[in-house]
Amino acid sequence: MAHAIIEHAQRELPGAGSEVQPIGGVNEPMQLLVKTEADFAGRERWLLLTAYDDLMDDTDETRIVQIFYRFPAEAPAPADRGDFARLLVAVNNVITIGQFCYREEDALLYFRALVMLPAAPDSWTTLLNDHLSLAAFQIDQFGLAIESSAIGAQTVQAAIAADPRRIGQAEHLLQAHRQRRL
Repeated sequence: MAHAIIEHAQRELPGAGSEVQPIGGVNEPMQLLVKTEADFAGRERWLLLTAYDDLMDDTDETRIVQIFYRFPAEAPAPADRGDFARLLVAVNNVITIGQFCYREEDALLYFRALVMLPAAPDSWTTLLNDHLSLAAFQIDQFGLAIESSAIGAQTVQAAIAADPRRIGQAEHLLQAHRQRRL
């Protein structure tokens, strides 16, 4: 049986303009792919919703949903990940929800955000739509710099310099923080 939030999203998000595709199987959590507007490069983009029940044992008042996006590119080779990780930290310091990450073992490059929803479903559609839109916006704002740095099309320094209003500000704050720690 599908999770109540996934069932709700599958039923309600198409009415709000999103295309959805359920996924899952035996002994797997039910998940839902949600098609959003094309990404920063004009490619089709699907965000994965996963609902979790086991993460907050002490409350029945909230539910947790993860929004996940896998980049079409992989993280750079291990020898080149130092500067790339610094870029991700700089970006993560200025975004409002979620984080851009990569997995060490397979170089999977992704964005993920956790969303807390109330137990009552009255506001689920609005909250899910708002958070999906915010996730897509953040991927568009920073995804090009992240992806082009990951594939070597530009250096991390060039990505930061090309967008000093956002990433550069975060890099400046990170450097100031490092200086205070020394």
